[in-house]
Amino acid sequence: MTAGIRSFEYLAPRTLDDALDMKARYGTRATLWAGGTDLLLQWQSGRVDIECCIDLSNVGELSGIEAHGATTRIGSLTTIAAIHSSDHLAANLPALVEMAGQFATPQIRNLATVGGNLCHAVPSADTAIPLMAYDAAVHLQSAYDTRTLSLESF
Repeated sequence: MTAGIRSFEYLAPRTLDDALDMKARYGTRATLWAGGTDLLLQWQSGRVDIECCIDLSNVGELSGIEAHGATTRIGSLTTIAAIHSSDHLAANLPALVEMAGQFATPQIRNLATVGGNLCHAVPSADTAIPLMAYDAAVHLQSAYDTRTLSLESF
């Protein structure tokens, strides 16, 4: 028996506004793609079906580590490798950097994102524990609403 070729519509927004508009337009038919380390395996095994993929990798607004006074912002597309190599995080959130150094393999650390790791709710959500220990919050945004929740509530 030969498996059929599965395909999906691929969208690659360049700005957060474009990504939010696409998600609003496609609704639940759209799957957001960050690093893809979990999603790709789920799709390949047939556990999830992707009708429309919104690839966020070109949305620069979602990446990076920024200090704002006593607060640190880690963008959802920030890779585990970037967390591991951040001098700012090593000085201010050392448990997060230690976790990142033990996360999977170097190849996975270069692709896996903090947002994907938190949103997939898989047992390997290694970022959740140190971030909750630091009382982290998540900033959630759609085309219609913006809100901030404690990571524990999320």
